[in-house]
Amino acid sequence: MEWIEQKAEWIRRDSGSPGLIDHFFDVAGRLMRLCGYDYVLLGPMFFHAVIGLEAMLRVHFNAGPDSSFKELLARAVSEKVITDRAFSDPKPLREYFKAKIGKPRPRTHAGKLAILLPKLRNDYFHGSALLASELLHLALEVREAADALTMPRTPAWKKGAGE
Repeated sequence: MEWIEQKAEWIRRDSGSPGLIDHFFDVAGRLMRLCGYDYVLLGPMFFHAVIGLEAMLRVHFNAGPDSSFKELLARAVSEKVITDRAFSDPKPLREYFKAKIGKPRPRTHAGKLAILLPKLRNDYFHGSALLASELLHLALEVREAADALTMPRTPAWKKGAGE
């Protein structure tokens, strides 16, 4: 429970994002705290974090409602805004998640998440319950991916010059 409490506080912290985006991470953190008592809250907790990530992607890319979460996340990974360096402790994905990604699988963890997260989101919001303890860790990775969008980027002229 202490680990969950610490992570719940971490996921809730201010991201520096505009508007009410942090509200989604706040709710995710509140639900995460309750997941220690009621695992049924894993899905809502995880998907509040995913909604926060989607909102941050929309702001980052100045994207309107016509852009899908899948497109925005794939763009963030392909443009190397979100890379494996964003994740402090990437865990191997369980077989269920690997099957969702399909083959061939991307080599990077960020690439795998770019395929997996939109599929999980779509399944959940179309009536497939998802109850897996791995959602706790994935929610933390979602928040880390969102944080990568708010970090200052290295100007193009500095890339490759001893970053």
